[in-house]
Amino acid sequence: MGTETLTVKVIEDREKSIKVECNGATVFLPRSQIERYTDKPDGKALITIPAWLYREKFE
Repeated sequence: MGTETLTVKVIEDREKSIKVECNGATVFLPRSQIERYTDKPDGKALITIPAWLYREKFE
């Protein structure tokens, strides 16, 4: 199992998920599946998620 690291725009921050925009798609990602989350100074975030979740949400 691989991972995908991508830069996203955070739209909404909830207790158990975050709503993000990336590649023209706006989706909710469960916090439990985010392996790494780093805020960037431009208001975006760098996240690492499992490859299967990336395929399900963004392809």
